[in-house]
Amino acid sequence: MASHTWPEAGLIYCEREDTWCAYTDLTDGSCKADRCDIHDPDWIARQEKIERTMQANHMKEMNKAAKKKDEPPQYIRTQTKTKEEIIEDEIVRKTRLMKYLYKYGRKQKAQQLEIEIDRLIFEKNEEIENRKDG
Repeated sequence: MASHTWPEAGLIYCEREDTWCAYTDLTDGSCKADRCDIHDPDWIARQEKIERTMQANHMKEMNKAAKKKDEPPQYIRTQTKTKEEIIEDEIVRKTRLMKYLYKYGRKQKAQQLEIEIDRLIFEKNEEIENRKDG
């Protein structure tokens, strides 16, 4: 006797075999198959193989998690450049770009970069003064 009833257990629930089945008629819940796949030895073997694979994958994940737990934490890269060095690198990069833009006739964009470079130089000089003061 089935522990559930159609359609409360789902539209593809087969009351005869107490399982979900693709051969169940969605309108009345009757079985459209001549014989049920769950009694086929090939189907049973496939399901057992699927179960073993799932268990193996689960064990791999468990082992991977255990190894990760045992490993020391990864090295976290920290900032090694000073603010002054970062600003200097940005000035160099923007100066190269500005020269390229002037070379290929993009005068307006190059002038905007020139203003940005002046602001960075001012910011760098302020950083140097702040370092000297304290």
